[in-house]
Amino acid sequence: MSPLLKCIEEQARPLGAEDRARLAETMLESLQLLIADIEAAWAAEIEDRVNIFHQVICLPTALKKFLAKPAKLCGEASTLC
Repeated sequence: MSPLLKCIEEQARPLGAEDRARLAETMLESLQLLIADIEAAWAAEIEDRVNIFHQVICLPTALKKFLAKPAKLCGEASTLC
């Protein structure tokens, strides 16, 4: 336990039950904000990973279509392409 936390705890002990409960509620609320930020960051990370996955899966098909276009335009025997 850090010295600061120990000091805060010593100062909070003499408080009445209602004040200690309010202090505990405030501390829990501050943790909930952190949890919400972490969950939002993970949601963005998951979305990014899913998008990359779809790009990797779809890339070979798109690349085949892209590479097939010049072959169709030039023909197999053309030396210009």
